[in-house]
Amino acid sequence: MSDVSFFVQQNKRAILIEGVAGSGKSTLLAKQMLLHRDEVGKRLMLSFSRAGAEVLREYTAQMGLVLNDENKISTIDALAMEALHELGDERSLLSSYEVVERILPDLVEAVCDEFEVMDFYAPQLSEQAMWLLLEDLDYFRASLAYKASTFEEQQEICGDRLNFDLRLVAACFERYEELRWTWYRRSEVSLSGYREREGFRRASEAVSDLYHHDYFEQSKTLRAYRFIFIDEFHDVSPLQLAFIQSMIGSDSFVMAVGDRAQNVFAWRGADTELVFNQFVETYQAGVVTQYFSYRFDQGIADLASKASGKRIEAAAKPAVQIDYRAKHVFPELLSKPRNRVALIAQNQLQLMKAAWQIWMHTRGAYRFSYRLSQLHVVSLVNVLYALKTAKSPLRAVLSEQAESAFEPGFNLAAAPQIAMSAAKKAFSYDVKRFYQGAYCLLSAEAKAEVIKAADPKSFQSYTFMHLSRSEGDPVFSEAMIMALRGILKSSMQQPLAPLLNDFAEQAGLFRMIESAGLSSEYHFSSWQILLRILHSLGTSFETWPQISQSLYRAWNDRSGLQCLTVAQAKGKEFEHVVLYSADEHSFLPRKAGVESAQNEFYVGLTRVKKHLQFWQSYF
Repeated sequence: MSDVSFFVQQNKRAILIEGVAGSGKSTLLAKQMLLHRDEVGKRLMLSFSRAGAEVLREYTAQMGLVLNDENKISTIDALAMEALHELGDERSLLSSYEVVERILPDLVEAVCDEFEVMDFYAPQLSEQAMWLLLEDLDYFRASLAYKASTFEEQQEICGDRLNFDLRLVAACFERYEELRWTWYRRSEVSLSGYREREGFRRASEAVSDLYHHDYFEQSKTLRAYRFIFIDEFHDVSPLQLAFIQSMIGSDSFVMAVGDRAQNVFAWRGADTELVFNQFVETYQAGVVTQYFSYRFDQGIADLASKASGKRIEAAAKPAVQIDYRAKHVFPELLSKPRNRVALIAQNQLQLMKAAWQIWMHTRGAYRFSYRLSQLHVVSLVNVLYALKTAKSPLRAVLSEQAESAFEPGFNLAAAPQIAMSAAKKAFSYDVKRFYQGAYCLLSAEAKAEVIKAADPKSFQSYTFMHLSRSEGDPVFSEAMIMALRGILKSSMQQPLAPLLNDFAEQAGLFRMIESAGLSSEYHFSSWQILLRILHSLGTSFETWPQISQSLYRAWNDRSGLQCLTVAQAKGKEFEHVVLYSADEHSFLPRKAGVESAQNEFYVGLTRVKKHLQFWQSYF
């Protein structure tokens, strides 16, 4: 590693360092900043992620660099937030999780109610569906599709990158932006009745908000940095680059480090090639390459070279063990301590399949971070069980006969009963999603009242009443009424898989499956997998509580196995990695000629330090 400044070495005011996974990019950037600590002028180091910023703070502290007004480390978003506060824009800060949990479900319901005809697949109110919608809103913003003057222009910009129908995304984005200005925390209403603070933003929306602020260029927070260092440059969007460029003066020195093959944020509007090339062309930047990895051995480096198209050399290290596990074998690596292992899948669809596969092997005796119990299809069966029995499946006690119907591996009696409060909260969540379907004809206000009062007994009584009467405004579509009556006529011992298959067809639950992308494939696949598992286990309504309770207990995001998508695993490394549905060449099924798929495989592959297993998919 050079002890000479690259600015001096290349006689350039701008430097682009192109590295690879595990090449010490952040360490190198921190050392370059350290070399200029005694020079006149303020130094700023920017990172895309909070985790990246923490790593930079740790590295610079170890090197003896004191952070102060002259030496600053921040994420791009945090710097934009600081500038907004300086300019008096102090909207409440919400996390993405809070937006998914508190904002989007009601927003989606309101938007869907405004469509006179919905000939497209609308999101369910599941947590996973809301995350997919949030990705769409982020892409719609980052790509500037909302500025397009016609629907055709929006279609051209978005292409096939959206999870949901463009019409729905555009309507949700418009409502979301209005809400970001008018929403307020109830706890922030003063004693006088006036709102003390209105509006909200996520940290990732700060750059956009600041860039469109009337007094953006007057912010003192963004001025007078002589040296600017940018980490994780491969994750920077064109909008963020424009924001950074506004801080680069004629006498500034700027250095960026990144890895072209790590761009997997296409949905976020990131375009690594554009950003890298624009940086080099705009500032006539010198380019430094670091194609040497300290994380893994040459075996992994060779696989990474094929995936990235770059020749990567590796440090002399013990060989990383690479092996395969068939779908019917549980990978022993998943039994390692949580902080040393991760299961990584290509995307949310594949992660859902991986979670089902883990559960099939462990039957709830193993904890992992993916919440299968909140899948829309699981909620639906919970609601149908309550309709037949007036009981929550999470509180049901199985008969000895029902217990004996299951193979060893389930042990409901050995587990403590799920708390009443937890079961009540879970059932409320299930009912809310049930009433969100397009087959429900209630107004938003009526839905809210029914959901608020819902418990298994009242839900059964309410549904019975509306299924039996022939007058008045219907609560459900005719197809759903017939499907629900079919469920009620069935016996508790009847095989559940064919019964549910008939129910879905009669109700038309997946009739518009072809009108959306990943979102529809995600929900339809989860339904097919559930039916397949129920069939293999010989499950009936009588024994469904065993499944429901097992799925509920399997989730633990604090102490359970880390189940991550490639995007979630970026920036992390693990001693042991299980790559789901992959081989030594790519994720499976292969997507020939799709650059983002190769980048995703490259990122997943290069998270490992000691032992890598490829796990074959059941699905």
